Amino acid sequence: MKRFITALLLLVAVLITGCMSTSVKEDVFQQPTTVSSVNENTYRDIPIEITGILYTWGQISGYKRIDDCVDKAIDMSSWQQSKFVNFSVDGLEIRFEPNGDMTMITAYSYDRTPVEGETSFYPAKTTTKEWKITRDKPKNNYLGSLFPGYDWGTMAIAQAILKKNREDTGFNKIYEVFLSVAEDMNYNFPAIGAKCFYEKPDTLKGVCDDFSALLIARLQEKSLSGVSNIRKVSGQNHAWVTLNYKSRLLYLDATWFDGVEFISGTPYVDGVLSHTPEKDPVYITFDEKLFTNYGRQHQEGKK
Repeated sequence: MKRFITALLLLVAVLITGCMSTSVKEDVFQQPTTVSSVNENTYRDIPIEITGILYTWGQISGYKRIDDCVDKAIDMSSWQQSKFVNFSVDGLEIRFEPNGDMTMITAYSYDRTPVEGETSFYPAKTTTKEWKITRDKPKNNYLGSLFPGYDWGTMAIAQAILKKNREDTGFNKIYEVFLSVAEDMNYNFPAIGAKCFYEKPDTLKGVCDDFSALLIARLQEKSLSGVSNIRKVSGQNHAWVTLNYKSRLLYLDATWFDGVEFISGTPYVDGVLSHTPEKDPVYITFDEKLFTNYGRQHQEGKK
């Protein structure tokens, strides 16, 4: 209990210090008034059906938090394979609920004869497994949940919009530079007084100013067509970058796009920070409301 309280206090201190995403993401997009099932895509050879938003798996995939949850949902069902004959996961429904939660429902089948010699195991009574991930579930090392208040449907739609934007060659070149910063740099928690171990200790370390400076340097080095007025912006004890692309203002936050995911241990005590970016799609967008969460974050000049 003492260890848990210590970790909790350290986390609160880090959030107050700044340069981490703590604001909620709610109602950024108007959700469909009816639940629509649109197309079926496959992942790991399993058909995936999306309900609750008007997008397909192929359009929303690539956002690490949701991708991790899909892997977890499939794996939770697949763990039963050793117990039953001819067990298979036949499909997965990702349901984006009107209240912002996300529900994953795996459908599976099996022969009703237990594996030879495993007489202690018997077939399950149902052929589906449901896993609900609430919008306000505290972030967990293993479940890939969002910070409190995030809306799963909103984030899925933001990912679909990002993938659509990347069909533009010039935008995709910006994205590749942006992603390279998140891939090459980890957040320097010791610099703000938080204990942290790293999956890859020899990588670049920095706080939000360093992420922004590296992004600007790499963008300027590339001299990308259609890009102008690259600048660092500061406010609310944080820093990010804006630029003009084809006369549109693009908002980029490489720090929060990198994200914070501890793959083992207790966060800010003996936790090991993942080197893989979480790639939250709301942090590279033309949409000011989405980027600022309706004025809750990324407010230039505010303390």
